Amino acid sequence: MSYHFRTSDKKAYESFKEYVLSKHGKLHGVLGEEIINALKFYMTSQGSSTHTPVKLVSNGKQGDLKSKILSEAEIGSIFMRPALENVLIRLSGNSDERSVKRMIRKLIAEHFLERVWDDLSEEKYKIVGNLETLAETTQV
Repeated sequence: MSYHFRTSDKKAYESFKEYVLSKHGKLHGVLGEEIINALKFYMTSQGSSTHTPVKLVSNGKQGDLKSKILSEAEIGSIFMRPALENVLIRLSGNSDERSVKRMIRKLIAEHFLERVWDDLSEEKYKIVGNLETLAETTQV
């Protein structure tokens, strides 16, 4: 299996390749495995984040989209995809289709929403987050 990616930091990539070459004496067959190992390490490292997590905000102002959703709907509420998109557009002020999809993916990744698979004809999403997980998962 092969994967391709683009990077704006060619120096870091070349440095990583040199590291792999010095460790294994070759690149073929080991570079991909070392990239996977580095990604796994990055994802499991606690307290060593190299980026600042992004907080979902409304209109760029302070405020939390999840809190706003919870002010209008209860935990356990189920939304059809179009209804969820309309709520996100209204609360965030952003109607860009890609941004709305990103918001949904982020809310799922943060365990605030989950996809409901009971009816495959329509996409449904359930609010599963609560204020405790809200405080744990969102950082400025």
